[in-house]
Amino acid sequence: MSTVRGTLRESADALEATATHIDLSDVTTIVDALASARRIRFVAVGTSAPLASDAAYRLTALGLDATFTPDFIAQHVAVQGLDERDVCFVISHTGSTKTTLEAARTAANSGAKVIGITSFLTSPLTEIAHALIVAGSSETRHRVEAMTSRIVHLSLLDAIYSVLTIRVSGATERRDEAEKLVNSHRI
Repeated sequence: MSTVRGTLRESADALEATATHIDLSDVTTIVDALASARRIRFVAVGTSAPLASDAAYRLTALGLDATFTPDFIAQHVAVQGLDERDVCFVISHTGSTKTTLEAARTAANSGAKVIGITSFLTSPLTEIAHALIVAGSSETRHRVEAMTSRIVHLSLLDAIYSVLTIRVSGATERRDEAEKLVNSHRI
């Protein structure tokens, strides 16, 4: 059972470190890009994909044109049509997944703003992105796949969503309407 407490403590420590050290100007840059974007396309694979799906859903509930498809080829196709009015939001624990980087480069070459979240300051994604939040942990003790970082990245996405709810005109009303719709599906 010490593994359970240890895992929870690692996540809590990573969240505390992120809250203490995050550069809020990076968050502001990302929020500004999202708030002014015509279209937002999420790019993520592996353990980052569910986070991208959730973020796209939440931003859509605010009235933003945000989409995510789990197929990495479809992600690549979706970003090739972006331009300077659009955002490609990349979520990648390692920041070095080939398919994710290819899509990010395609989006950048098309003129879109590439923004994202990763865990590694020296990842190739940092060379492509216009704005990036680097937070998480190296996850080397248990395995390479993101565990603790996934919690940090999800929390950052929730924080971005909360700021957008305040910043985007009419977002609160659209969020409330979406909540009513969701509640209508409950017994």
